[in-house]
Amino acid sequence: MTWTKIERTAHDFKAEKELVGVLKEKVESQFEGFDFILEAKGKEVLVFGKTALQSKLSGVAIGTKIKIVYLGEKKSEKTGRNYEDYEVFVDK
Repeated sequence: MTWTKIERTAHDFKAEKELVGVLKEKVESQFEGFDFILEAKGKEVLVFGKTALQSKLSGVAIGTKIKIVYLGEKKSEKTGRNYEDYEVFVDK
């Protein structure tokens, strides 16, 4: 039997603002909601499912090529709390 190590690195949006890849999987987060696995740069990349990302990726089908752009920290007008915001684009 031959074993292959599965390696997933978490993407750091503060260091690299954009990530382009194919949405491979939505996995249950250890906290709340979902995290996302993208095939990007020839490997599997883990994207933590921040609330803003979860809502924007909720209708995206597995297998879709996407681009995620980190917009930085914003303040919610409704709650006054800070959150990390993103834009999500799909390849049509």
